[in-house]
Amino acid sequence: MVTTPVLIVDDSPMIIKIIKKALLANSVDGCQFDEQNIYTASDGMEAFGRMGEGHKIKLIISDINMPNLNGDEFIEILKDTGKLEELQVVFVTASSTKLVL
Repeated sequence: MVTTPVLIVDDSPMIIKIIKKALLANSVDGCQFDEQNIYTASDGMEAFGRMGEGHKIKLIISDINMPNLNGDEFIEILKDTGKLEELQVVFVTASSTKLVL
């Protein structure tokens, strides 16, 4: 099975570690993950940098609340540039407010 390049975007190193561990222990809908194809960024700005490195990201798992460029802004830019059509995106958040959810 071919591995799926994934980008985890979160400002919490602990959350990144938890998500990475979960991906490595599981496959999801035919997606297989390995350590060499899991990339991380601490906010949307850094995420764009990672995407520009040529990793051919197929899945993004992103926090919503982050400094500099938050998850909502990050996804809006991906949408505006047409890159969102090539990606699967999953949001994670610690927020429990109805507005964020």
